[in-house]
Parts: sequence; C-alpha cells; structure tokens
Amino acid sequence: MLNPRSKLGYTFHMARSPSSRNKVRNPVESRRAITVAAIKIFSQGGFAQASFQAIANEAGLSQAAVFYHFPNREALVNASLAYVVERNHSTVSGLFKPEDNAEERLLKHGAANVKWGLENRDEAQVLLLVYYLACCNSDFSKIYVGMLAAARKRIEELLLAGIREQTLRLRPEEAAKIAECLHDALLGSFIGIMTTGPRGTRAKQKVLTDFTAHWRNVVTRWVGLVTDGA
Repeated sequence: MLNPRSKLGYTFHMARSPSSRNKVRNPVESRRAITVAAIKIFSQGGFAQASFQAIANEAGLSQAAVFYHFPNREALVNASLAYVVERNHSTVSGLFKPEDNAEERLLKHGAANVKWGLENRDEAQVLLLVYYLACCNSDFSKIYVGMLAAARKRIEELLLAGIREQTLRLRPEEAAKIAECLHDALLGSFIGIMTTGPRGTRAKQKVLTDFTAHWRNVVTRWVGLVTDGA
C-alpha cells in the first residue's frame, strides 16, 4: 500500500520476525548483505511492493537488524542506488588499462556499461526502475538528473582527454554537447538490451559484440577517430 506521506511515494510493509534469524556478522558485512538483498527485492517487484521482511529474509537477518542499519526507507533506497553506481563505475574503470588512450577508453566505456548490465541484471533493473519513476515522481526525478549529469560528465572528460591527446577530432567547446548525445545513444541501447533480456552466455556475448561494433560507429559519427582516418 502506498503511503501518501512517504517522501518517495512508497512505503514498506512491516512484520515481526524471530530474533533467531540474526546471524553473527560484523556491521560492514551486515550492511552490505542488506543492500544486496534490497537490490534483488527491488529488481523483482519495484520499490512500492518491497517489504523490510522480504529484504531481511533475503539477507538472512532479522527485520530489526535491517532497521538498525537503515532506519527509514529513504536511507535504504539511497544506499542501494549508491551501491549500484559504485559497482557500475568499478566495472567500467576495471576494463581500462594504464596504457589506453582516451579513444580506447571511450570505446571501452560503452561496452563496459553494457557488460555490467548483462552480468548484474538485478542492479541494472534497479537503475532502469529509477529512470522509469523519474517520469512520475519528483524525488526520483532529482536522483535521475544527478545520475545523468555525472554520466555525461564522465564522457565529456574522456572527450577532452582525447582532444589533448589528438586521438579524437572535435573542438573543446563541442565536448559537453557531444557527451550528451553519446550518453543518450548509450542509454537508449542499454535500455533496449536490458528490456529484451538476452539469456545464456552465448546470447549475451553476441549482444555485447554487436553493441561494441555499434558503439564504435556512433562514436566515429560524432567525433571521428584518428585511427579510422576520419
């Protein structure tokens, strides 16, 4: 049941659970277990239908333990989103090599985001849920705007680095606008891929291979790659 007084437009159903569900864990482990469990529950039924009890069950902890670490729903949602973003960033940056130039990092940036989504479906679904709710909820809209600005800024930084290295063909004053266009293209592909839901290793690999070629064409069209002789 939605609670009209809830800041984010939803509430959690509460139920008692036996204290025997508690497992001996340190605070960091417990908080992470709760966050991961919440992401899974959110991805399956959305924020509105999630319950603290379901999250506690998934984490293998009591409901009291969940409330100890996350005293309200906003805290749990914010922690879950922060975890998703951090995992995305670590996956993307993890594919970069020290010797990669800006062109190579830009090409890997697109493929790495899709790879992250295919390998971490629950996390990707939570991200898509935020995008959807941003259309009808002002608080989620603010969250989405912040995520969007940060994502575009990362691409802009790669473009500016490419200008300095002379591996990308564009002017500095064009970087911000082109970063928006590139991110919009990446986001559109990401949503399409995640909603069609490829399953199985071979299917995922084909999707990733096809997208990598597509992303290279998109980047070449917008900025020109020196290695392509554009």
